Amino acid sequence: MPLVERRYAEALIRIGVEQNLVDTFQADMEAVGQTIDENNELKKFLNNPILKKNSKKDAIEKIFGKDIHKDTVNFLKILVDKGRMKSFSGILEQYKLLADEIRKCLILKVTSSEVLSDSQLKKLGEKFRAQYGSKDVKIDSIVDPSIFGGVIVRIGDKMMDGSVKGKLDSMQSAIG
Repeated sequence: MPLVERRYAEALIRIGVEQNLVDTFQADMEAVGQTIDENNELKKFLNNPILKKNSKKDAIEKIFGKDIHKDTVNFLKILVDKGRMKSFSGILEQYKLLADEIRKCLILKVTSSEVLSDSQLKKLGEKFRAQYGSKDVKIDSIVDPSIFGGVIVRIGDKMMDGSVKGKLDSMQSAIG
C-alpha cells in the first residue's frame, strides 16, 4: 500500500511545485486529516464502499470547499473516485516527506537511553545539516533505555548506531 500512497502524494506534490502551493496543500491536507480524525462519522462515511461516490464528493465540497484550495478539494474527489480515501493518512504522511525533501529539510530520528537536552539535539542536528547540505533539520527524539548509552540516528533508510548496545552486539558478532 505505501507505493500507492506515495504515487498519489507525488501527483499532488508535482502540482504543488508547479503552482508554488506545496505549503498550502500540506496545510490543507493536514486540516482535512484532523477533521476526519476528529469526526468518526465522517471517516465512516468517506470510507464506506457502498455509498455513492457523488454523495461523498458533494460532502467534501460542502465541508471543505470554502476552507481549502480548490485543487486540494479536487484531489480529495479523485481519491473518492479511485476508492482511496482509506489511504488518506498514508498519502498525507508521504506528502509531508516529499515536501520536506523539496524544502531540503532533513528528518532525523534520534534514539537515546536518556532524554537529550535541547543543546545536545541542536548540536546533533547542526552536524547532520552541514553533512547533508540541508537547509533545515527536524528531529524526532525517542528515549529507549535498552540501548544503555550513546545514540542511534536514522535518516530515511540509513542508520548510524553509536549505542553501547550496538557496540556490544558488534563485538559479540566479531568474537563469534
